[in-house]
Parts: sequence; structure tokens; C-alpha cells
Amino acid sequence: MRSSNNNKYFANKENKKQLLEKVRKQQETQPTSMNEETAVDYKQLYRKTKRRLNKLETNQNKHTKETIHSREIIRKKDIENMQLKQKLHDLSANNSELKQKNTLLEQKLNINQHKYSELSENVYQKERELELMSVTVNKLQKKLANTHNTVKNQRDQLYHLTKDHHEKYTKNIETLERKNKELMSQLQNLKDTHQQLKQTVYSYETFDPKSLLNMLYDKLTLSNYRSFHFVNLLNRKYVLTKKNAENRRKQVAEEEIGLYGWIGDNQTIFVDTEGNEYLINKYPKVKVKSKDAVAAILNDDQTVDIYWVYETEQMMNIDKRISKQSKPLDLSQDVQKFDDLGDYKVLIITANDGNKYKQLLRKHGLKAYWLDPFEKSPVHAEQLMESHDIVLICLDSIPHHITKLIGQAPGSKYQYLTHHNEEIIYNRVRLVIKQYETR
Repeated sequence: MRSSNNNKYFANKENKKQLLEKVRKQQETQPTSMNEETAVDYKQLYRKTKRRLNKLETNQNKHTKETIHSREIIRKKDIENMQLKQKLHDLSANNSELKQKNTLLEQKLNINQHKYSELSENVYQKERELELMSVTVNKLQKKLANTHNTVKNQRDQLYHLTKDHHEKYTKNIETLERKNKELMSQLQNLKDTHQQLKQTVYSYETFDPKSLLNMLYDKLTLSNYRSFHFVNLLNRKYVLTKKNAENRRKQVAEEEIGLYGWIGDNQTIFVDTEGNEYLINKYPKVKVKSKDAVAAILNDDQTVDIYWVYETEQMMNIDKRISKQSKPLDLSQDVQKFDDLGDYKVLIITANDGNKYKQLLRKHGLKAYWLDPFEKSPVHAEQLMESHDIVLICLDSIPHHITKLIGQAPGSKYQYLTHHNEEIIYNRVRLVIKQYETR
């Protein structure tokens, strides 16, 4: 279409040129003395030619507009064609993607169909099992109903059989329960006794000789006195040892320089009563520890040999006074007055340092017992508190129920201690004993 419009445009242009050329040639060939008729013909020819030319120009403009319109249409068609080609390309791509998705969906469909088949098979098997279980449950329900009826009948029979003897059996049960409580109480007492015996046996290794002798003294009776025949041997050995010790002290007092003091903190230093320190050269054959009161001999090299360990510091002071006086003192009376507090039973209730306090009081002749309130029951604690003459309650390490067991304000028997150590324990017990003796 575009080619035909171009051909028409060029043909009209060529015709226009030929017509103008023809008119120009006619004007050149005709003479100037042309008559009037000829001039009229020329004018008509010119008009005719001009009209024809205008017509041709009009046609040419028309064809030009059509050509421009056609070109615009062609351009639009080309754009539409390009858009259609792009859409076709996009559709082709979408088609490929859809084909892939379709393939994946078909695969998933196959897998789901396979799973569905397996699930259907499982459901079928479960339904079969459920049917079998339903049958079994029905049988069990029938059996349970029969058993329930049987038990009910037997219960009714038993009720009728035991109705007449019910009161008798009830009394027997109450009696058995009462006996059971008594046995449980006896069992608890036996457990407490066993615990005390265990502690006593365990403490034998740490007992000092005085406590052991006091215990043996309390145990001596007419029924067992024959088993104490060994005391004669013990007495003879004691007398011989005492004589040897006195002879040794006299020898030291006469020939050598004797010192009195204590073992230092590191157990290699001896500190005399004047505060002088000496290096220890020789120890006795018995075990010594720091703060022990001892007697020593001063050597030429300013070291000391420990030859005696005192049970108490008071006994060391007595020996020191004896060594300075010509007249002997009554040792037994002085020691008994200061050290032995009497045959009182003292209970120490604390969770801290109880064993140390117990051993301290036993060295003073007291029957001391230590109770850890977190390890014993309130019943056991109450029984021990009632059976002792003095009860020391260390408030910083006891549960609250211990104070409730007293039921009264602190008095001579019950002593509350907010702070405690060996010196406080000793002084408080000594004060209570003096109050007892002055009543």
C-alpha cells in the first residue's frame, strides 16, 4: 500500500512538470503579433491547465495526507505487532513455567495419591483393629459387670457375717493401735538410747582419764564389783608413777632450772609465765598441743625440754608455788575446790561447737550431754530437757520450736545464751551451780 501511494505522488509531480514545460514552449513558438482570438484560446488553455494543475495539487495533497495517515497506521500496526510479539514471547515463557508447575503438581499428585493409598490401607487396618477392640471391650464390660455383681454379693454376705462381731473387732483394733503407739514410743526411746550409746562409744577415744574414772565409779555396784578387780593394779601403777614424777620434780628443782608455762601456737615455742619465749628441744612421750600447760627444763643453749604436761593450768600454778615454798600444800583440796563442779547433769542445745562444750564440762566432773536440735525430734528434745538439771540453749543455732518447749521464762534450769564460747559456757554453769547450792 505504501509503494502504490509513492508511485502516484511521483507520477503527479512528473505530469505537472511536463505540463509546465509544454506551456513554456508554446509561448516561445507563438509570435507576438498574435491575434485576439488566439490570445483568448491561450487564456482558456491557461485556465484549463491551471484548473487541471489545481486538481492535480489537490489530488496530490489528498494522496500526501493519505500517505501520512497510512504511515501512521503502519507505525501503529508495527507497534501493535511488536507488542503482540512480546506478548507471544511472554506467553511462551509463561507456558513453559506452567508446564513445569504442571509437571511438579502431577508429581505431587502422584505422591499424594500414593500416601492416600497407604493412609487408606492404615485406616482400614485401624478400623479392623477398632472393631476387634470393640468386641473385646464388650466382652470385658460383660465380665466386669458379672464381677461387680459377684463382689457386691460377697460384700453383702461378708457384711451380714461380720455385723455381729463388728464391735468386738473394733475394740481389738483400738487395742492394737494403742499397743502400736506404745511400741513406737519404746522404739523411739531405744533409738535415742542407741544414739547416746553410739556417741558414748565414739567419745571413748577422746575421754580424758578423769571422765573415764568417774564413769567407772558410777557403774560400780554390788552386782558387778568382781569385774573391777583390776583397780588394784591401776592404783599401784598410779602410786609408783606419782612417786617417780615427784622425785623427778624434786630433782629438777634441786639440780636444774625449772620453768612453767604453755605450748605456743605453732607448737615449737615454749612461753613461760613471765612471757619469755624459748625454742622447744625435746617433747614428752605424751601428745601435746598449743595452749597446754607444761613444765620444762632450761638447757645451756637456751632451749627447753618439756618433761610434764598438766591437765589444767591451776595444777601448773600449784606446782609452781610448791617449788617456791618449803611447806607442801594440800593439792587435792585446792584442785577439788576450783575444778570439780559437782555431779550435775547439763544439757547443751546447739548446732555449733556442742561436742567441744560437752568435753569441757565433763573435764570439770559434770555429766554433760550435747543435743543438735536439727537432728533430733521435738519429742526427744523435750524428754532430754526434762531429765537434766541445767539446760544451756544457744539461741544463734537452734530452731524456734525449742523455745516453745520450755513454756516459761528462763530460770535457773533453762539458760539462754546469745553469745557463747568455752569461757562463757563454763562461767554460766558455775554460776547456776552456785545458785543451786545456796538455796
